[in-house]
Amino acid sequence: MKKLILFYLLFISLAGIAQQQELATLVNKIQASCSKVETATKTYEQDVKLLDYSSIRYSFNEVDQKGTKVSYAYDFNFADIDINTVREVTQKDIILVVLSVRNKQKLVKGSRNGESTPYDDEVSIHAKNVDHAREISDLIKKCIPLGEKITAAKLKLTTHDQMVDWLVQNVKNSSTGSKSITQNLKQEAYVASFKLLQITSDGKTSQQEEFIFNLADINLNTINFKVSGNQFGVGFEMNQRLKSIKSIKDGKKKPPVDDLVIFTNSVDEARDIKTVISLVAPMAANKVKADIPLLKTEAEALKNLESLVKDVKINEKTFAQSLSAQCITSLTILDQSASSTVKNVYQFNWMDINPNTIQIKVSGEKMGIELSVMDKKKLMMNYKNDKLDGYENELFIYVEDIEIGRRLKNATEKTIANCKSSYKEPFSDTNAQMLQWLKSNIGEVTIEQASIRQIFELAEEGNENKIKLTNIEIKSSSSVQEVMEFNLSDLNPNSITYEMKGKWIFVRFETNFKSKIIKAYKEGKIQPYISSSEIVVKDIETARGTIAALKKLCENLKGK
Repeated sequence: MKKLILFYLLFISLAGIAQQQELATLVNKIQASCSKVETATKTYEQDVKLLDYSSIRYSFNEVDQKGTKVSYAYDFNFADIDINTVREVTQKDIILVVLSVRNKQKLVKGSRNGESTPYDDEVSIHAKNVDHAREISDLIKKCIPLGEKITAAKLKLTTHDQMVDWLVQNVKNSSTGSKSITQNLKQEAYVASFKLLQITSDGKTSQQEEFIFNLADINLNTINFKVSGNQFGVGFEMNQRLKSIKSIKDGKKKPPVDDLVIFTNSVDEARDIKTVISLVAPMAANKVKADIPLLKTEAEALKNLESLVKDVKINEKTFAQSLSAQCITSLTILDQSASSTVKNVYQFNWMDINPNTIQIKVSGEKMGIELSVMDKKKLMMNYKNDKLDGYENELFIYVEDIEIGRRLKNATEKTIANCKSSYKEPFSDTNAQMLQWLKSNIGEVTIEQASIRQIFELAEEGNENKIKLTNIEIKSSSSVQEVMEFNLSDLNPNSITYEMKGKWIFVRFETNFKSKIIKAYKEGKIQPYISSSEIVVKDIETARGTIAALKKLCENLKGK
């Protein structure tokens, strides 16, 4: 088997040498054919030279009757020429052989008297007559398929590490006329992460930019040549146009960007870089995926999550962040500037977070992950400057860069799954235990200057179905007592849910078919029957337990 592989490699190598030699022979024939061409007013002194692989330089001196000479040169690769567009075109007293680049891409590098001119999508070769033009056309048509084969076999790179090493070595300085760009690409600490340094200078001023990006985030469909005048490069965008590229300009942090251009000195340099990036990006994505922790247990996920929530500095502000490593967690964010500090504490249960909506978001210079509660319910208690501010259904955790962001996203998703699987209700499944839990946890709730005192009890001793709920609303100068009596079996279990009113959280319920069968009293006086009521609770977890207990009791007591 090993001998067979060696034989195959030798065969491929010899085939490549043969193709190169055949192309050189054809180019020599073109060169021999393309000498001096004369028109009524001008003379064209032409030359054709084979450069690296299948690239050639077609140059000529245009001399008028006064002896004024203008020199032109065009570099292009036979592999880029559309064989179907090679044609003879007559222009007054001269015939040209016109070659057009495939898909009208501007891949022909030109110069006039040594000064770079804008890239073009075609090149014209001067012919003495129609027979000469046909001869050149035929030779070029033979060169094109050879150029395609030679270019395709040019890069002998097969592994991720080979391609990464090649990129680091081949992202070079670029210059066009008076403008020069010093470029350096180097690997960063995270898998497949790179820093591209670009220093642009025009001889008078210079500008330094640094871009930190990950090969795994590149959208393969956007890798393309970028042409601007006589400047050439390879550009690409990030997946989903996410602004995941960290940007630093002259030492100052700038908003992240979603696209990048690597500048080159020629089309061939750009083509090679484009090819390697297209090949290595999917490999990088697999390596990044393999580098993300599995976090199989609840403890592992919570510990990893806690370690990733860090302080983030954005311009003059610092967001000091900390998270408790628990399923029922507390996230503290201090928004600190030179003149003020705002403290926000969010208390929530990871099992309430929707794992399908977690995403990395960027707004200006802020990057982070956005968490949303399932069904957009406001189940996050928010304390602002140590005072209850209300309930939220989403929040934003800041991150320093995309690498922390992708790992934090992974940790939150694993934490949600683990916390859901480990959750246990705070009571056993017997009616007596659930009723006892409700009696113990439905009590007095005070917010600022107002209190609601509640008593949840059996309306008739020994009858688990019949409930008496007493509410006493106490304000600074008054109080109001309301009493509701109802059967648990009459409640619609699907109606039992959370309800937020400002800073208060209630558990709301309705009767089956919204029948008005709940007996109501106010200040001891009989009121009209009602079809719904509510229980105030102190926090989300008490509400969760109350909802679960009431639903189970409704089901257990049906028909009683």
